[in-house]
Amino acid sequence: MSIKERPVKKKETKKVSPKKSNEDILDWLDDLEIATQGSTQEKTKVEDDVRPKEILEESPVEKVIKIDDKTTLQLFIENLPKWVSKPWMYIRPQLDDQITSWTDSWKAIILDYSRLQKIHIINLSELRSSHPFTNSNTSKSMSKKNLEFILDQMIMQGLAKWLDDYKLIVRIKYKTDEEWSEIIYNFLVDTGYAAEILTLYEIEKIDEEWTTIPREELVLIFDLLVDKGRAEWIGETKDTLRFSL
Repeated sequence: MSIKERPVKKKETKKVSPKKSNEDILDWLDDLEIATQGSTQEKTKVEDDVRPKEILEESPVEKVIKIDDKTTLQLFIENLPKWVSKPWMYIRPQLDDQITSWTDSWKAIILDYSRLQKIHIINLSELRSSHPFTNSNTSKSMSKKNLEFILDQMIMQGLAKWLDDYKLIVRIKYKTDEEWSEIIYNFLVDTGYAAEILTLYEIEKIDEEWTTIPREELVLIFDLLVDKGRAEWIGETKDTLRFSL
């Protein structure tokens, strides 16, 4: 059973002059004083490498990666965009246009990190210590404050959710809850599971990508199916489901 595609309302985007964006980026680089030893030659090389358009084009969020014998972590690392080797990408810019581009670039990395490894829950300290958030090749690392800023932006876009009050554990939504509800329902129907009354424990024992989503988050996803009349909770504890075919 295929998942129905929902029409997406096109958003109006504000056109930004490429020349102005490039000039803003170069001004930003001047303020940062990137050359660690005052090397004019190194700074000039970094400036020459800066291309805001290329940053977005290299974003891995739309890249199709073919799975072979390599581990998903190896695939993730090998398909990282070239800009992860640029020291300036670990520093949050000041101008709004630059912040948006910078945030979107790192957001795509986090989504791929989660999606390729099928990781729904991420420990912030573990994420910071992994490549490319800590890059041994450039001796650069993403600060906790900057990583929190990126994740906060993802939360505002419905792509993540803090699971504690201290911002240490985060759920990454590389698929929305609405998408997961469709995927789960179609799977249960296609495989015949939906013909039976199922407990959450039985559902979690199914070896699928979505069964490792935390139970409290799964409950919210199944609530979407209940609201659509595709399922109903049996009892008040929300641990058993009956599905409509």
